[in-house]
Amino acid sequence: MLPLLIILIISGKIKVNWFIVIIGVYLLFFFLLNSYILEIVSLIKKKNYYLIYTSIEYLAFTSILYTYISNKKFRISIVILSILFISFLLLFYTIAHVKRVDSIPIGIESLLLFIYIFYYFYDSLKNFDPEHKLYEKPSFWFIAGIFVYLGITFFFNILGNYMENEQIDQYYHFSYFGDILKNILFSIALYVYSKYALKKLSKKQNEIPFLDTI
Repeated sequence: MLPLLIILIISGKIKVNWFIVIIGVYLLFFFLLNSYILEIVSLIKKKNYYLIYTSIEYLAFTSILYTYISNKKFRISIVILSILFISFLLLFYTIAHVKRVDSIPIGIESLLLFIYIFYYFYDSLKNFDPEHKLYEKPSFWFIAGIFVYLGITFFFNILGNYMENEQIDQYYHFSYFGDILKNILFSIALYVYSKYALKKLSKKQNEIPFLDTI
């Protein structure tokens, strides 16, 4: 996914803005934290690794949802809940012992994101525009990717500390389907985002009046 984002930026199909920077930072950290987990844990310890991973994942996903939710009151709620959640993470990883997986932070993170996702779809359906189908917007694919990822990995992460090693070895690899599907849906989202941006640019150019001064 990260190579796709770089190609779209270099080709000029996507302009770099704060939203694209968030996507790029998330993809870069996601790649590093999953590819070099043993090396990073040995350097900064497991607690700090989970703190960084959960914080970046939550903030990246929340930023995407915040961008595409228009209701100001709900946006304020997102900001307040995010401050409380990040404060909880700092406290939790300071005093708690992480056995295998940080199930409690992941559970709270997932529930908060599910609330944001459900509100996004509620708001989108409430303000449905028949001329602009929901699946034609990049927001749909980004948020669908987050939803599928959380839905598939939720119970694996919640029950991770209560499963035997044999069960982990036998079933945990199924959680990778969440990552795979999320990456596929995010790739579609980036492609749709590039097309959506070109349409908006073309529309703006067409709206500029032609002034023939000759």
